[in-house]
Amino acid sequence: MQELAAIELLQKVNALIYEYRQSGGEVPINKMTGSMISGLTEGGFRLPECVQGASLSSHKEAKGIDIYDPENKLDGWITRKILEKYNLWREHPEKTEHWTHLTTRKPKSGCRTFMP
Repeated sequence: MQELAAIELLQKVNALIYEYRQSGGEVPINKMTGSMISGLTEGGFRLPECVQGASLSSHKEAKGIDIYDPENKLDGWITRKILEKYNLWREHPEKTEHWTHLTTRKPKSGCRTFMP
C-alpha cells in the first residue's frame, strides 16, 4: 500500500518540479541528503518507528515529502492553481522555512495550503 502511495506522490511532485524548472526555477541539492530532500536524513519517507515527526505524519504513510528550498523560491512560486493542477496540498510557507512540504493527503480543512 505504501509503495503505491509513494509512486503517486513522487509522480505528482516530480511533475510539479518539472514545471517549476521549465519556468526557470531551480531546486538545489541538499548537501546533507545528497538529493532534493530537505532535512538531515528524514525529509522523505519515514518508517513508522521513526522518532522524527508526528506519529500520524504523512511522511510515515508515503504521502508527504519535504523538498529542499533554502531560499523559499519554490514555495513562493507555488499557487493554489498549481496545487490543484497536481492534486497536491502543502504546509503553509510560514511553517516550512527553507523547505516545501508537499502531500497527497488532503487536510481536514480542505485548503490547498494549510497550517499544520
